[in-house]
Amino acid sequence: MKKVSYFLTGIIFLVSCSNNSEQSGYKGNMSELVGWVKTELIKEVNLPEHPYAVFVDSSTEYSYGFTMLYKDIQPSKPKKAEISCNIFPYNLPNNVQLVFEMKEGDNNIYWTSAKIEKGKVGEWNNVILKADIPQNLPPNVVIKVYLWSPSKETALGDNFCIKFE
Repeated sequence: MKKVSYFLTGIIFLVSCSNNSEQSGYKGNMSELVGWVKTELIKEVNLPEHPYAVFVDSSTEYSYGFTMLYKDIQPSKPKKAEISCNIFPYNLPNNVQLVFEMKEGDNNIYWTSAKIEKGKVGEWNNVILKADIPQNLPPNVVIKVYLWSPSKETALGDNFCIKFE
């Protein structure tokens, strides 16, 4: 329940919307959140171009991430989503996944994930996930994007980008 409240609390603070109307997306750079979120949710990592990051490890199976109601997504009633994130793995292969999830209450409506395909240990690897969004969804569906480590492996994440069309 505590993890769910972190997601809901972070809805406003994780996402910085572009003022440019030509861009339809949501971006989350962890360095921009320092001072806005609880320090337990992001780590100071002092890596080049990534001073802060979200994390998964042996005690944190789900990272801090993006949460928004379907009815608030722009453009409205999107058909597709493209999600990307930089992931810094400490070992490969691993089971750390970038997740796109849609739920209504406790009911999963849609869930998909992507792993690092051809990456390097100790480097930032870009992971891209594409999703077809079900249509005729109720407005109270919650969309979430986060890192998941079902095998309790350690990795960092930064520069989340979610584009809807």
